[in-house]
Amino acid sequence: MKNREKNRGTWDLFISFSVTAVMFVVFRLFTDFIFLTNDDMYLQAIVSGELSGTPRAHMIYSNYILGLILSGLYTISVQVPWYGIYLTAMCFLCFWAVLYRCLSFCRSFRVYPAVIVLFAVLGFCAVFRHVAMLQYTVVAALAGSTAVFLALTAELTCSRRELTLNYAAVVLFASASLLIREKVFFMMAPFAACGWLGKWLCEKEKTKETGRRYLFLFLGIFTVMLALCGADRLAYRLGEDKEAWLEYKAYNRAREEILDYQGFPDYDANEAFYLELGIGREAFLGAQNYYLLLPQDAFYGESMERIASLARANKKSSENLPDSFSRVCREFLRCNANYSDRPMNVVVYCVWIVMAALAFLTRKKELLIRLALVFLARMGMWGVILYQGRYPDRITQSLYLVELLMLLALFLAYCKEVKAGWAKKYYKGFLWGAALFVCIPSFYIGLQKALAVKGENAGKLYFGISYRQLKEYCAQNSDSLYLIDMNSASFFTDSVFGTPDKEKDLCRNLLPLGSWPVKSPLTAENLKRYGVNDPKEDLCDRDHIFFVFKDSEATPTAYLTEFYNAEYGENGFGGEVVLEQVDTVVTDVDISYGIWQLKTME
Repeated sequence: MKNREKNRGTWDLFISFSVTAVMFVVFRLFTDFIFLTNDDMYLQAIVSGELSGTPRAHMIYSNYILGLILSGLYTISVQVPWYGIYLTAMCFLCFWAVLYRCLSFCRSFRVYPAVIVLFAVLGFCAVFRHVAMLQYTVVAALAGSTAVFLALTAELTCSRRELTLNYAAVVLFASASLLIREKVFFMMAPFAACGWLGKWLCEKEKTKETGRRYLFLFLGIFTVMLALCGADRLAYRLGEDKEAWLEYKAYNRAREEILDYQGFPDYDANEAFYLELGIGREAFLGAQNYYLLLPQDAFYGESMERIASLARANKKSSENLPDSFSRVCREFLRCNANYSDRPMNVVVYCVWIVMAALAFLTRKKELLIRLALVFLARMGMWGVILYQGRYPDRITQSLYLVELLMLLALFLAYCKEVKAGWAKKYYKGFLWGAALFVCIPSFYIGLQKALAVKGENAGKLYFGISYRQLKEYCAQNSDSLYLIDMNSASFFTDSVFGTPDKEKDLCRNLLPLGSWPVKSPLTAENLKRYGVNDPKEDLCDRDHIFFVFKDSEATPTAYLTEFYNAEYGENGFGGEVVLEQVDTVVTDVDISYGIWQLKTME
């Protein structure tokens, strides 16, 4: 019997791996994988050395331990796209683990084809987009969701060896989620807590041994969480530049609150406040639009924290509790019907209907309790993100993802308990009907979405050629420093597996004027290599420093000169500050970049 079970487990591993591999090959043949947002491009730039000149582990939004591993790999070979490979590999492992656990619940091999087809359809409909358009937030959510799924489907009465392997897998995926993005890991925590509580409440064999086993997983994850979070925080408090890092981290929290949640307080209504901080109208307009943070000392440290505090106070005073509740309810209805979240929201609500019907027909109290706890977790997290006021689809779909895997875990737990009565007599027909109910609308919408993703990826990569060629231009002029306007770089993307042809082509001298990396010690480190110690003072009248603007009406250059002339006046640099175009980079996709220098008119 033991040999039979061992052989069954080996076959399940092999089959699930093979199916997952085929799925990912098909995904890759269907479309190239790209980075969805600039955030991943900047994180890759940190660990690869593009941002600071050398590979660094300070990923800021991802854990330092992950940065240490990736930067070490880039030190070995910068030609290998380690960051993209890591995110893709994590998606692969999540697919493999979920399918393996699903197959382990099958009572005979005859059920395997149906399970594999259902898994492939739902994987294609619900998760394919997030593999083809990688974003570290969603990958962290997928890893965290997989950890929750494996924990809820673990058999607590199995042997210690099997339990240890199960728990090791849970801790592995939970750690991966934490390493990729800590905030997402904690976003998964309410779902994990409600799911684990439901599993304990419905446990039929409550003994001291099972109690210890429930507690052991909680303590294990809690210990790993403390170790990884502690290591990350300690890393920024060690070394000669620790004060710079602590100051930057405080600034970035304030910047994130302002630009991602509250918005800058209105300048006209708070002019005296801004002038007290040394912020004029032109400086405010530049920072408000993400354009011009690099040369502005006023938007840093205590000043940024005071602005964030004012923004927070304004929001609190402008909206009372009933108004907040009303807004959250309206946004909940709007978001849950949002087209951009399809087919994920369609899949989840179809599964909810199936599970509600199953609970009603079988009248199983345990299933109702566990469903109620999942619902409590989902409504709680939706309430939090909607109240905060920032919920891009990478956040909302992360919530749908963990919810879907939790419902799947409850469904598997129910199927394992089917023994007699109505359930045994009718559950096969119910399963087929439920599978069709979920798959048909999901596949219909999912196929359209997949085709849209294919076209969007191709379009982004086509126009991404322009940014790649700009980087090649900058790399060939490595003695010069290029500072790019954020609006000129806001829509670029790259292949997850894209690499420079030669190590010398790695672009280390193209830095942004705005966004979150510009005030970091990493950027300062690179600026000093080009003699820039004070960005506000040292960017004008330098022969080796250039500004890059896309040749488009949507990318005005005026904000830069208006800022400098307003800050210094005619006597600041000895005359009026102007931008003089010195070169043009014409790319193969009819997008041109103007290369400008900031100069003083005598």
